[in-house]
Amino acid sequence: MVEKAQSLDIELDSGLIKEVNGFSSRLVSERNLRKQNVLFLEYITTSDHEKVNKLQGLIDKATECQVETEYITDAEKLTSQMAGNIEARETL
Repeated sequence: MVEKAQSLDIELDSGLIKEVNGFSSRLVSERNLRKQNVLFLEYITTSDHEKVNKLQGLIDKATECQVETEYITDAEKLTSQMAGNIEARETL
């Protein structure tokens, strides 16, 4: 949308561009977090440190982009379950 306006030589306020970019980043981050939650939920028992780290990175990015706390909380719970499962397997 911003690119189209700029291609039509429409001047946009820099604050508006910043808001649009922030909103877009938040939506992308939210989508990525929700997608990984669904994928990893099925594999809690076979999780590994790489998956936990990947999900934690998405949580960090989502927090930075101010994604709704509901999605972040769900992902943190899943990360905790995955880490707990890894620890249990390593202990045994």
